Formats: sequence, structure tokens, C-alpha cells
Amino acid sequence: MWRKVENKGEKQTMIDWARSKLPAEGFTALAKVGKIEDTAEYLIISFPNDFPSDVVELAQRRIDRENRIQDQGGLS
Repeated sequence: MWRKVENKGEKQTMIDWARSKLPAEGFTALAKVGKIEDTAEYLIISFPNDFPSDVVELAQRRIDRENRIQDQGGLS
């Protein structure tokens, strides 16, 4: 992961994570402990003017999906 950040930069890495079909390991780990606000996706939706609109939408969808899972008691 850190090599990707080093090669592409923080912003592009966050964009790539948001556009990926599956959430990054860090997103999943932080979501499990109730720390969505520490994810790249949360940062993206907090500063929507700094990211492409599709990335903001994808980040919001991922967070919404995770919130629905948590509201239903998590994955079994």
C-alpha cells in the first residue's frame, strides 16, 4: 500500500481506492471498529470539491453500504 502512495501520491491513491470494486483492507478494518470517519472515503465526502464527482458518489455509496450492514448487525 505505501509504495502505491509513494508512487501515485495520497490523493490519487484515495481516488483509486474509491473506484475499486472492493473496499480496501483499511476501510474494512476501520469500519469493523466503528471508525468510518478515519477512512479515505470519509475524507473524500468531507471535501467533495477536491475530488471528481464520480469518486465522491462512489465513496458515499461505500459508506452507505457499510452503514446498512452495521445497522443489520454486521456480516455473519
